[in-house]
Amino acid sequence: MRHERSVPGPQAGFALSVQSRLSDAYPNISQGAMAELIVDPAKREVSAGDQTGWHLKSEDGYWTVVLMPEFIALECVGYTRWSEFSRRMRDLLNAVAAEKSPALMQRIGLRYVDRLTREDTRLPGEWRGLLDDALLSLGASESVGDAVVVAQTVNQLQVNGVDVVLRSSCAPDNGTKAGFSTVLDTDAYDDHGRAFAVEDVEEALERLHLVSLQLFQLVVTEKFRAEMRGR
Repeated sequence: MRHERSVPGPQAGFALSVQSRLSDAYPNISQGAMAELIVDPAKREVSAGDQTGWHLKSEDGYWTVVLMPEFIALECVGYTRWSEFSRRMRDLLNAVAAEKSPALMQRIGLRYVDRLTREDTRLPGEWRGLLDDALLSLGASESVGDAVVVAQTVNQLQVNGVDVVLRSSCAPDNGTKAGFSTVLDTDAYDDHGRAFAVEDVEEALERLHLVSLQLFQLVVTEKFRAEMRGR
């Protein structure tokens, strides 16, 4: 969730208070920084700087709370199910609201980065029948599909009032057993500015999650989803 900029940024006392309200979920705390680029069209100037904030991490390192001057985020690299993510996000929002509630919400976003792998499935054309042909670009072509070694797409959609940017990449990936993967990067967001309210954020996230799930089910075929369920 992006909010109005706090100056100065989150202080150690604030981060520690939020951590204490989250029980033992995030026992590790460290200072974090994010590079920022500031463009001033009037002066034709570009300057660089850093935003400094705090990271709260779970014991296993799978979950990270990010507290920065302009946003609050919950990141996960060991996703299990939506019910756990939404519960953790609710706890975070309530903790922040109890300590120093933001006044204005500028953007609420939910982003999934899914890496799909399949043994012995490498070139984009070999994903036919597993993914929607549109994600394979020329890889789905009957005439030149066998020659395509990398397929990438970027699409911006509006689904039931939700804005979504869907990026896909079918490309070599040395981090996988097959040496190839398809990455689906789904960024759903609501950028209508309004007063901060925990319930409003929760409702917006539920909408973003539903659209993200529906989109995933549309571009990943039932055949491949059945395979993944059986693993």
